[in-house]
Amino acid sequence: MLHHLCAHKVGFDGVLLGAWTNFTESNSILDIGTGSGLLALMAAQKNAVAKIYAVEMDENSVLQARENFANSLWDQRLEVKQGNFFEMPFDAKFDHIVTNPPYFIDGLKTPFENRTTARHFTREQFGEFMMKTAGLLNAGGRLSMIVPGANEDDILSLVNHAGYYLTRKCRVFTKNADTAERILLECSLERHTVEENNLFVYDATGKHSAEYCKLTSDFYPHY
Repeated sequence: MLHHLCAHKVGFDGVLLGAWTNFTESNSILDIGTGSGLLALMAAQKNAVAKIYAVEMDENSVLQARENFANSLWDQRLEVKQGNFFEMPFDAKFDHIVTNPPYFIDGLKTPFENRTTARHFTREQFGEFMMKTAGLLNAGGRLSMIVPGANEDDILSLVNHAGYYLTRKCRVFTKNADTAERILLECSLERHTVEENNLFVYDATGKHSAEYCKLTSDFYPHY
């Protein structure tokens, strides 16, 4: 998996989101802000039939994603387009949208423009982002994403404002067992019973927990 050209490198958040997301019942999947193509590739590995579309605005990341797609077993089902998601027209809707968004809402920006774009949303941009994704889902479709635990209440408010209902939520605990550093969210435009749980990445010995290893074992063979 190559990522040296990308503004946002392959990391813990993307792998965790891809491993947690249920892609199995989808025929069409959209990966927003694909970067190196990680989530699109994970979706293709987990779903043997879906057509998977990816969008990315950074030119070098698009080149990297195309290279990674071409080197995969699923190239015929993967497509990436370059452009600003807010400005891109779509001629179809999707069964599942997955995204590791630029979620440092109103946070400090980096001195590098491409990394700032890849990592930073204002609150207003995040709200607009949620509204546009809602308009791209088929009936019964789902949106999955990973967000910072510190912004949970604010983000859930914006999720609800866009017309979404939670279907799944997982609080992810890493360094501090008392504070969830990440939140995995799955949303729908239809009301469902919410499935909630916690994931502890490390056990008491400091090693990856059995639960985390089981979740990611298809993508980390050494587990």
